[in-house]
Amino acid sequence: MLLSTAYALLRNGFADWEVASALAELRRTFEFSVRVIGLTSGAVVSMGGFKVATDLTLPELHSRLKSSEPSRRNANRTLRRTRGFTPMA
Repeated sequence: MLLSTAYALLRNGFADWEVASALAELRRTFEFSVRVIGLTSGAVVSMGGFKVATDLTLPELHSRLKSSEPSRRNANRTLRRTRGFTPMA
Protein backbone atom coordinates (compact mmCIF):
# COMPACT_ATOMS: atom_id res chain seq x y z
CA MET A 1 0.00 0.00 0.00
CA LEU A 2 1.37 3.40 -0.95
CA LEU A 3 0.79 4.96 2.47
CA SER A 4 3.08 2.43 4.14
CA THR A 5 6.04 2.54 1.76
CA ALA A 6 9.15 4.63 2.41
CA TYR A 7 10.98 5.75 -0.72
CA ALA A 8 14.68 6.57 -0.37
CA LEU A 9 16.22 8.49 -3.26
CA LEU A 10 19.92 7.63 -3.28
CA ARG A 11 22.75 8.92 -5.44
CA ASN A 12 26.40 7.95 -5.60
CA GLY A 13 28.26 9.08 -2.51
CA PHE A 14 25.27 9.00 -0.16
CA ALA A 15 25.92 8.72 3.59
CA ASP A 16 25.04 5.07 4.26
CA TRP A 17 24.84 5.37 8.07
CA GLU A 18 22.14 8.06 7.96
CA VAL A 19 19.90 6.26 5.50
CA ALA A 20 20.33 2.87 7.18
CA SER A 21 19.37 4.22 10.59
CA ALA A 22 16.26 6.05 9.38
CA LEU A 23 14.97 3.24 7.18
CA ALA A 24 15.64 0.56 9.78
CA GLU A 25 13.53 2.49 12.29
CA LEU A 26 10.70 2.93 9.79
CA ARG A 27 10.69 -0.82 9.07
CA ARG A 28 11.03 -1.94 12.69
CA THR A 29 8.74 0.52 14.45
CA PHE A 30 6.14 1.40 11.82
CA GLU A 31 6.33 -1.69 9.56
CA PHE A 32 6.99 0.34 6.41
CA SER A 33 8.27 -1.38 3.31
CA VAL A 34 11.31 0.31 1.78
CA ARG A 35 11.94 1.04 -1.89
CA VAL A 36 15.24 2.44 -3.13
CA ILE A 37 15.03 5.00 -5.91
CA GLY A 38 17.98 5.91 -8.13
CA LEU A 39 18.45 8.69 -10.63
CA THR A 40 19.24 5.94 -13.16
CA SER A 41 18.91 2.17 -13.11
CA GLY A 42 21.73 0.13 -11.63
CA ALA A 43 23.60 0.11 -8.35
CA VAL A 44 24.32 3.20 -6.27
CA VAL A 45 27.57 3.33 -4.25
CA SER A 46 27.72 4.94 -0.81
CA MET A 47 30.60 6.89 0.79
CA GLY A 48 31.58 3.69 2.58
CA GLY A 49 31.62 1.67 -0.64
CA PHE A 50 28.33 -0.19 -0.15
CA LYS A 51 26.61 -1.00 -3.42
CA VAL A 52 22.83 -0.76 -3.23
CA ALA A 53 20.57 -2.08 -5.99
CA THR A 54 17.77 0.32 -6.86
CA ASP A 55 14.15 -0.79 -7.11
CA LEU A 56 13.02 2.04 -9.39
CA THR A 57 14.37 5.07 -11.19
CA LEU A 58 13.04 8.51 -10.37
CA PRO A 59 11.03 8.75 -13.64
CA GLU A 60 9.49 5.30 -12.95
CA LEU A 61 8.44 6.39 -9.46
CA HIS A 62 6.94 9.58 -10.86
CA SER A 63 4.79 7.64 -13.34
CA ARG A 64 3.67 5.16 -10.68
CA LEU A 65 2.66 7.92 -8.28
CA LYS A 66 0.90 9.81 -11.05
CA SER A 67 -1.10 6.72 -12.08
CA SER A 68 -2.08 5.96 -8.46
CA GLU A 69 -3.29 9.48 -7.67
CA PRO A 70 -7.02 8.59 -7.42
CA SER A 71 -6.36 5.71 -5.02
CA ARG A 72 -4.22 7.98 -2.82
CA ARG A 73 -7.05 10.51 -2.67
CA ASN A 74 -9.52 7.81 -1.64
CA ALA A 75 -7.14 6.54 1.05
CA ASN A 76 -6.70 10.07 2.40
CA ARG A 77 -10.50 10.53 2.57
CA THR A 78 -10.83 7.28 4.51
CA LEU A 79 -8.12 8.32 6.97
CA ARG A 80 -9.70 11.74 7.49
CA ARG A 81 -13.02 10.14 8.33
CA THR A 82 -11.56 7.58 10.70
CA ARG A 83 -8.78 9.44 12.51
CA GLY A 84 -9.05 13.14 11.72
CA PHE A 85 -6.07 12.81 9.38
CA THR A 86 -5.22 15.82 7.26
CA PRO A 87 -2.95 14.99 4.31
CA MET A 88 -0.37 17.41 3.08
CA ALA A 89 -0.89 18.77 -0.44
